[in-house]
Amino acid sequence: MEKWFDTMKKRKKKHPDESFQDFIKWYNEKRIHHALKYKTPEEVYQEKL
Repeated sequence: MEKWFDTMKKRKKKHPDESFQDFIKWYNEKRIHHALKYKTPEEVYQEKL
């Protein structure tokens, strides 16, 4: 959770007008994650369906 909040704070500094919903969409659908073998959470979720 700490990493998630850190990412959110850093993103907010770069994109101050971005809504929380937009951040969530970016985090889940566009941002690749090293721990997920450079896939987005959305991609991993869809693969497991």
